[in-house]
Amino acid sequence: YLRKSGGLSLKIKNWILATVLLVCLAGVVCFAFFSDLSNGVDGFGQTQDGHTIIMNEICSKNETIIADNDGKYRDYIELYNPGEPVSLAGFAFTDGRNTSAPLGDIVLGTEEYRIFFLSKETTGFSIGSSGGDCVQLLDASGQIVVQASTSLCLDDQVMLYRSGVYEVSDDATPGFPNTA
Repeated sequence: YLRKSGGLSLKIKNWILATVLLVCLAGVVCFAFFSDLSNGVDGFGQTQDGHTIIMNEICSKNETIIADNDGKYRDYIELYNPGEPVSLAGFAFTDGRNTSAPLGDIVLGTEEYRIFFLSKETTGFSIGSSGGDCVQLLDASGQIVVQASTSLCLDDQVMLYRSGVYEVSDDATPGFPNTA
């Protein structure tokens, strides 16, 4: 697919453009559909009682980064709590089509990072690695606490929340701060 001059072929350029447009469109649709339900913006949100929760790291193509308790490498979302402990009892993840079972009696401690593995078997959905998905954390009443529109990620790449925006990175940091 490469021309002799070293440039990308028109076919590859069109595929890249279509992928970028699809990811942007999915983000707009996600925002338009859910914007009236929550104060949550991409990556950062607050519970109804004022606790901040950050969707700190998202991995949609976990091949070797971190295994779950069954030894399987599943998609994951890492939540971070920069403030006082917050109960996640009754909270759930959704992709807008499927919603996980409630998270149970989990308390996210002060400055705690917590990984939640996602798969069709455990949560009813996984994150598509081609981008364009909208993943959300819902509180017990169904209100969106925090959400993220996913980007195209390759094997073991993650979306890291840094300085108020997501960036795709090869440097996963599950359980730790996202460092440069």
